[in-house]
Amino acid sequence: MGNDGIQRSMGRFHLVKRCLWTTTITTLFHPLAIPEAHAFQGPYHEEVTKKATAYFEFGSETAKAVITGNLNADAKPSEPLIGEGEWFKPEAHFDNETFSDGSARIRAKFDSAVANIVAGNKDLAIEDIGRALHAIQDFMSHSNFVVNSPNDAIDLFNLTDPTSADRAKGVDCNTGKGPLSTGYWYYTDLEIAQTLAKKVTRPSNRCMHDKLHKDKPDCPAGAALHEVAKKRAVDFSIDFIQRIKTKLDKLHPGKGLFDVLVKDGDRCKAVFLAHPELALKKKLVPRPAINWGNGKAFFFNGDKYTRYDIAKGAPDPGYPKSIDAQTWPGLWTSGIDAALKWSSDTAYFFKGNQYIRYRIKPDVVIDKSHPFPGFPKTIDEKSWPGLWGASGIDASVEWGPSGGALGILTNKAYIFNGNEYVRYSVLTGKAETTHKVVTAQSWNGLCANGIDGAVNWGNGKVYLFKGNYYFRFDVKKDKVDPGYPQPVNSSTWPGL
Repeated sequence: MGNDGIQRSMGRFHLVKRCLWTTTITTLFHPLAIPEAHAFQGPYHEEVTKKATAYFEFGSETAKAVITGNLNADAKPSEPLIGEGEWFKPEAHFDNETFSDGSARIRAKFDSAVANIVAGNKDLAIEDIGRALHAIQDFMSHSNFVVNSPNDAIDLFNLTDPTSADRAKGVDCNTGKGPLSTGYWYYTDLEIAQTLAKKVTRPSNRCMHDKLHKDKPDCPAGAALHEVAKKRAVDFSIDFIQRIKTKLDKLHPGKGLFDVLVKDGDRCKAVFLAHPELALKKKLVPRPAINWGNGKAFFFNGDKYTRYDIAKGAPDPGYPKSIDAQTWPGLWTSGIDAALKWSSDTAYFFKGNQYIRYRIKPDVVIDKSHPFPGFPKTIDEKSWPGLWGASGIDASVEWGPSGGALGILTNKAYIFNGNEYVRYSVLTGKAETTHKVVTAQSWNGLCANGIDGAVNWGNGKVYLFKGNYYFRFDVKKDKVDPGYPQPVNSSTWPGL
């Protein structure tokens, strides 16, 4: 792991932006030439969001994450670290009079933010809030609302598209006077040809974006309206966050979910509030699993096992089956604690204070595999130096981008007991670390006090199980993927 000495590289996060962000957040973005923006330009999205988050005393790191989510709405589809960019979605910016769609998106982000924080997924909740605030702020800049009603209230959760009567009325593109409208933004022919964007037809009595926007002080509407748009953007951003707080307090009074959301610090607080079992320092649901190296993985539970097709992400027909002398000759028939792929032809199985060394033959049926002679043996300082001896192990997993799928390992394994782990060398057969505590820092986002099982899927992902939840770990990025933990159920892990 990143904190115990293994060095792994991570890619830089680059975005092509609608607008040029010139403050500290620019370190996240690639300074390419950009087109005329259709969002608050300069540092204004950041300025507005800082004021709104400061109102609720967001921690500095959490506020930065909200700002990043805000700016992700101006990214191209594949660029953000979380979710997809929404450059080509007019409803994410209230462009082209997409009022009802824009409101539907705000409602969806609101519901998603609440659901995510309740589920313990703080990172995703913050991303939802940032993206919703982007649209709210763009409405104030892109519409003529502050021209016609600078001090009025408006329900951005329930806007409706212009009526036929409204559409018959024109909008003065010099002053912005007229029925509620937003400017029209055109995408390039190439973008439309690539199906990244839909072709837009602007009614003759409506305005182009560059005539109506208040994105910067020297906009056509003038510096004064730019300032009014910013002020109202702050007001409505605060209103959105207040709605989040009210909803959380109503759903779970006294639980402090809003404080968990806005404060810096251990993100695991949100996870443990939502899933208290993950905080327990003991094994909950034994889930020994192993990638056999032939496109199949095996999961063991009591006296049964399930063969999983890795490519299909589903169990093979006819499973689970009993662990017996025909299916797993020489193996215990129940109660296996952990399984570990050691090399292309060797695996280890653990139960209590004993272990069995097992021969792998990936190209033949499973009942032709068999243990090496002389097993089971006792786990001790001679056979497994540096482990926990008689107390056994809870879980183990080989490490590496390709896992055991091709028999290519990184010569490392991780072995777990309670809330501790040891990194083990396959080459020397010895522990490379002392007993270390599993934390969100040492395992970069793993919010669990120990794990029950693990399996390297062979595609750069390792799955770590605790209780009835699992985490997906990206080996190359050296971190848990956003949005985890997720429940183990018939949708996520059919057949388990």
